[in-house]
Amino acid sequence: MTTQKPRFLRVSLLYFCSTFLSKLAVFLLLPLYTAKIPTGDMGVFDTATAIAMLLAATLFCDVGIGVMQAYLAADGEKAQGAVLAAGLLQMGVSLLIYLPLGAVFAYVTHVPYGALAVLYGAANALLAAAGYFARARGLSLWYAAVSLLATLLQVGLNLLFLLVFDMGYEALYVSFIAATVLCALLLFWRAGAFCALRALPDCGAAFCAQLRFCLPLGISAAAYLVLTSGARVLTTLCLDAEAGGVVAIAMKLAQVAFVVGAVLRFVWQELCFTKGFDENGAGDRAYYAVRVSLLLRVILAGALLLVPLLRVWLWLFPSFIAPAYAEAARLLPIMLLGALLSVVADFLEPPLAMLKKTGAILLTCATGAALSVVTTLVLFKLGVGMWGAALGFCSGFLCVVLLRLVLLSRLLRVRVPRTIWALPTALVPVALYLWLPPIGSLLLLLILLPFCVFLLMPLLRLWQKAR
Repeated sequence: MTTQKPRFLRVSLLYFCSTFLSKLAVFLLLPLYTAKIPTGDMGVFDTATAIAMLLAATLFCDVGIGVMQAYLAADGEKAQGAVLAAGLLQMGVSLLIYLPLGAVFAYVTHVPYGALAVLYGAANALLAAAGYFARARGLSLWYAAVSLLATLLQVGLNLLFLLVFDMGYEALYVSFIAATVLCALLLFWRAGAFCALRALPDCGAAFCAQLRFCLPLGISAAAYLVLTSGARVLTTLCLDAEAGGVVAIAMKLAQVAFVVGAVLRFVWQELCFTKGFDENGAGDRAYYAVRVSLLLRVILAGALLLVPLLRVWLWLFPSFIAPAYAEAARLLPIMLLGALLSVVADFLEPPLAMLKKTGAILLTCATGAALSVVTTLVLFKLGVGMWGAALGFCSGFLCVVLLRLVLLSRLLRVRVPRTIWALPTALVPVALYLWLPPIGSLLLLLILLPFCVFLLMPLLRLWQKAR
């Protein structure tokens, strides 16, 4: 059993710096994207990449999570080497299945730049798996640095292709693929994955165990992508590509919420897999209850502050997004609320994975995805338009959060923190977003700031004590 038990504060700050800088770089590129790429092209790109990532997630079966879970539980270097080799074998099999299927899909649908879309999905899956390999080996600093490098390379290539070579949205494909594949190879190399290939003859048992663990996760990953991207894809397919492009930009504006989510999820996964859970341990139940309460505090503060903050930002910088994408700003509060709910849903997943309740993860994701799709289609039928996509996105993640809270309260016998009852107050700035003038949003932000500071005061103490 590995003895690596990352300190919550140190690792959180490490991930925060990398994730924040990465998301900030992408956020600041939105003026370039909206100025250079027409709404229709953005809608086609977003839909094609979402479908490619959906197919890749299903076939790669979240192999990285299986590797990290098995590696941290393995006893001895030989067993750990077999886990890494089994992970590489599973990825190789998945890649051999994915590429031909993706090529057939691209040929049948005649999607523009279909081959690049297929490679986009494969590159994304490889980088995600490589990140878990590195984190399983305790290479948090290396992982954070390479993640930041991937973003900076992508940004630099986008600037080169869009501004210098005056390319279209195919530049987004090429930039992502080149930067992602290079950084995935760096992570695999640093994690010693290629050296682990020597253990391939002895990894049969590890491969079968990982495959049993990961198969439900693959379907769950597909359902999760339907949750995150299904409403946007349906917008392009049921309305038009221009509307899909607007909804895609609204989601990119709301992605500031994912900074907190990515940081908390990365650290939380490592803590759950290293700590485990003793069914008779009251201390363990208290451990998980305290950290769920901590998350809810962070989410509540984020929901209260981010909505008026982004409203003020768009007021101060009215040309931040091109006029063709103006409707994205109106969709922002609902999209932001859905993004924050997705953060809660992500945080509630690692304890279920730690208990090997992958079936429960699948059930919650599939139910939320089905509700999101049905809600979106019904609202489209009622003539709500792009608002239907935003509301469908929110409804799906709200369903996932509620189901996972119920499951965790039963499986871990953890009482749901009272903080959850304060979460509906996050609807206040959302409701006021379109009603208040910009100066009113600024005043609301100043009023809410002291309350949020008070709400987060226990944060530092809890992080320092966490193990």
